[in-house]
Amino acid sequence: MASMTRLFSLLFFLITVVHALGQSKNDISYAKLKGKLLNFAEKVDLQDFSAIERIIPSSRNNIIQLASDSSFSVKIPLSKPGYYRLGRNILYLSPGDDLDVVIDHSDSKKASIKGKGASANLFLRSNLFPKGGSFVDAGRLVLSTPIKTLDSINALVSRKRNEISNLKGVSKEFIRLENARLKADVLNTFKAFSSYAAYALRNKTEGERAEYLDQFKQLASPITDSLLKGFVDPTLLQLEVYRDIYGLLNLDNPALNPKSVMLMKDWRRGLLLSGQLKRLTDKTKIMATRPSIDSVYTPEIREAITAVFKEKMKFGDGDLAINFKAVNEKGDKVGLSDLKGKVIYLDLWATWCGPCMAEMPNLELLKKKYENENQLAIVSLSIDDNDKIWLDNLQKRQPKGIQWRTIRENLPEYGIASIPRYIIIDKNFKISNLNAEKPSSSQTVKVLDALINGLK
Repeated sequence: MASMTRLFSLLFFLITVVHALGQSKNDISYAKLKGKLLNFAEKVDLQDFSAIERIIPSSRNNIIQLASDSSFSVKIPLSKPGYYRLGRNILYLSPGDDLDVVIDHSDSKKASIKGKGASANLFLRSNLFPKGGSFVDAGRLVLSTPIKTLDSINALVSRKRNEISNLKGVSKEFIRLENARLKADVLNTFKAFSSYAAYALRNKTEGERAEYLDQFKQLASPITDSLLKGFVDPTLLQLEVYRDIYGLLNLDNPALNPKSVMLMKDWRRGLLLSGQLKRLTDKTKIMATRPSIDSVYTPEIREAITAVFKEKMKFGDGDLAINFKAVNEKGDKVGLSDLKGKVIYLDLWATWCGPCMAEMPNLELLKKKYENENQLAIVSLSIDDNDKIWLDNLQKRQPKGIQWRTIRENLPEYGIASIPRYIIIDKNFKISNLNAEKPSSSQTVKVLDALINGLK
């Protein structure tokens, strides 16, 4: 009898495992996307915008290749619904979605979206920009008095809330997430307000600005306290703006669910560890992060960091540089290998990158210092999507030296997660430093001099 019981238990276990494996395989479905992408480069990055967006390597994103008429058609593997970014548009894709879109990189609000799954994505066209301070809209919503500003914000919040409540053809989960996004956008508005109000209040005296900001803080403080109550939920980390207000959340509150707190802190630890790993270029130091990676509790986060680790171990300081294609300001095709035999200093930038533009005068000074040094090539490498925007910027600034443009998708091995980014390559076409110092650093000149003179 005991043996029969064990047999039935074994059969039940096997059936359960087979069912689970079959279910897992069938769960992976697709979202279909087709249509046209206007004012994009020829390769477009469909960015995973989930909780692990800033943790995973950029190579994990889906690359969309456009035809000559800007048309495309792709199938995106999906096991569950999630947020993605395509240019400046946020998309919410679910298994089984079949969307026909026309998206213009220059104006996200004009996107045409039809087909199964369209309702959620039409709503997301008016998604606020967290990095612009959400409702404060990079300072444009700062009015003459604090109370007028707050009233204007409240009116916009009410309008947004009504839009969410009137949504049709979307899931309850999408409604839940978008209501949470609305709360987080309000919190982000108050968090970022003083930074974005500074320019709007520039004509006021220092005392008047201080009084305005103090009054606004007093008005916003009770609203902030109310919104933060019970707002610790790891499932909301898939919202970009919720990730941005992480620092406002009180995770030390003993009334919170311990597992939720653990998952929240594990995400933060994973984010910091991934950031540290992405900055490292010495493979010995990269290898030393392995125990910390293995100690991450959440499987999805641990897997994402492991992917970064594997990529970093493939390519780093001391490895041969990997060639890539670009164009110069005349429209000629060029490549990194054209500069073999020289020390190469690469400055990766874009017209929309504030810190990049702030460092440009220092780059020009560096070029001036080495203007008679033919063993060094200083390359300004723009990753702008648009030729005209790039060329207009060059026309306005009139920078010296080598000016190239490529797109981030042409540089997968270099892991360009953020810019400005500086890379130094030696005369043997080997990576000297995959994350070099900026032009204004005294260390940059020391490294370049040593490489030019064969001392390093």
